[in-house]
Amino acid sequence: MDDRALGRSPLVLLVVAACSLDNPAYTGDETDATASSATTSASASASASASASASSTSATTGETTTAGTDSGAGASSTTTDATATTGVTTAISTTDLTTSGTSDGSTTEAPQPAMRLQHYADGKCNLPLWCYYEPDIMNGQAARMFPQECFTGLPPTYRISRIGYQVAATRKSPSNPVVEVRGFDGNAPSADPILPPFSLTDADVSPGYHEVDLDYLLQVESFCIGLAAGDLAMDTGFGLAVDDIPPPGHQSFYRVNGSGGCNTGAAFYDIAAVAVYPKAQWCIDVDIIPL
Repeated sequence: MDDRALGRSPLVLLVVAACSLDNPAYTGDETDATASSATTSASASASASASASASSTSATTGETTTAGTDSGAGASSTTTDATATTGVTTAISTTDLTTSGTSDGSTTEAPQPAMRLQHYADGKCNLPLWCYYEPDIMNGQAARMFPQECFTGLPPTYRISRIGYQVAATRKSPSNPVVEVRGFDGNAPSADPILPPFSLTDADVSPGYHEVDLDYLLQVESFCIGLAAGDLAMDTGFGLAVDDIPPPGHQSFYRVNGSGGCNTGAAFYDIAAVAVYPKAQWCIDVDIIPL
């Protein structure tokens, strides 16, 4: 591992105090990173249809360090059951099932309620996890970032109807932003998306909380979802927010394609298993509708 990879140059990736571990292949006192190779394929099949309409909006260039406030999707009635497990709060919100009358006196059942999948702690999504120039964590480096959050133990057939996420900072306007759904084999996200990527606008990756409607059909019990944005050649970068809770193993992953120590190639690395800062969970939440 060269000096640059150890963070002794001005360029650092995911800094840890004054000494940074910037190549996640680090195998010191931390657990070895789990990675998927470029040839890894998803272990479960899935089918999907994605539809979208989006207007093209140009975000202001230049480095932005201001994060927005959270907003939630509307529902007629919601109930939330939050439980803490090994320091991780998982909230599931559902809308109530209701019935409505028809002209002939019969009743019809409302659509199946949506389930909210979320690991991060509300109100804690302030800092980005990305490559940056020390000591300012908001001064990001140009690179394409691939944050992925994985969810397991789901009903075998469901539709992903929405994604929400918090952007903490950007370098200029992150290039070619997309939502990506990847397979999960229990160790790492699949090397390639298992569904067609969903293209986003510049406004969708500006600092702040965003919600995007999706229409993905899945027939697997586990999946990973996240974004990809930024480009080394275009001098743009993407800093998705994390909270302040260290994730359990095999939940929160990243991949980055930049220069020097800011490059993991095609491999995804488990945030819980490498020395990075902030060492925390991605601020990504998802709505699914069981079918």
